[in-house]
Amino acid sequence: MNDELRASDTAARIGGDEFVVLLSNLESPQGLRPMLDRLLHTLAQPIDFQGRPARVSASIGVALYPDNARVPDTLLRQADMAMYEAKASGKNCYLLSTLQAP
Repeated sequence: MNDELRASDTAARIGGDEFVVLLSNLESPQGLRPMLDRLLHTLAQPIDFQGRPARVSASIGVALYPDNARVPDTLLRQADMAMYEAKASGKNCYLLSTLQAP
């Protein structure tokens, strides 16, 4: 994953199979889509697991500051809800939160 991120971005594992990626200095939300497509593609590549190829897929939920939330915990919850919606819609995709910050 880190190979697809810029030096100004941060990736962290928050538990189990969940990761958070903080993307900074995006010029527009549209600039996010190519990065998300590259992340999904990279994560879908086979890896060697005990001499056998293994594949994983990812479901990505996206929340934007300040559009979806202005508080870090709320922003993370919005991204988490979008991720579960992505999983429910067939996995190996991303969904942007549609909730608006108050």
